[in-house]
Amino acid sequence: MSTITLIGLDGAGKTTIARLLLDSSARPMKYLYMGTAIGSSNYALPTSRLLHFLRNRKPRKLPSSAQPTLRPLKRKNTRSRIGATFGLLHRLSEEWFRQLVSWAFQLRGFVLLYDRHFLFECAPDDIADKTNRRLSDRIHFWLLSHAYPRPQLVFFLDAPPEVLFARKPEATLEYLAARQKTYLDLGKQLPRFFRIDATQSVNEVLSEIQTHIDRIHGTEA
Repeated sequence: MSTITLIGLDGAGKTTIARLLLDSSARPMKYLYMGTAIGSSNYALPTSRLLHFLRNRKPRKLPSSAQPTLRPLKRKNTRSRIGATFGLLHRLSEEWFRQLVSWAFQLRGFVLLYDRHFLFECAPDDIADKTNRRLSDRIHFWLLSHAYPRPQLVFFLDAPPEVLFARKPEATLEYLAARQKTYLDLGKQLPRFFRIDATQSVNEVLSEIQTHIDRIHGTEA
């Protein structure tokens, strides 16, 4: 067992549990953010850092007399396809860079604690629906599902959407319920996927996770 992954919706307590696991682990462990928010990443490509900086710069205000320039539809579609292709290649580069970081630490004897995972982060709200997604998104998720290394041990910190919304009211209840279903559907494809009740106390959640880790570590020893 070289990788342990914590997933869950916002408000489930992933960061808190990750810190406690790092502090209490008897085995050498490294933390690696494996989500899509570059600002939260402890390892990321320099190009990703640069794009993140540029995207978060305050946009300049146009003069009141300025009018938007209409682009020919064909040119707009071509630029859109080029942009989608570039975006796909950049996402794949960032994901494989972090996988290389993970392998490097594993070769040094560390257990990797993943905060989130791209497979779950980039999954569509309905993994059975293939009609309402861009081609680049479908290709991206297919590559994550079939070519990207899967996490070996996954803990899904789960709670009712109403509880998560009360903790962090940043998404709708409908969205939270859809993401919850997506995580559970993907979890059925993994041999070591554990659903943890995140409404328990922090100590109870930590104890349950450590029990699973110790049991699996014992069977592999």
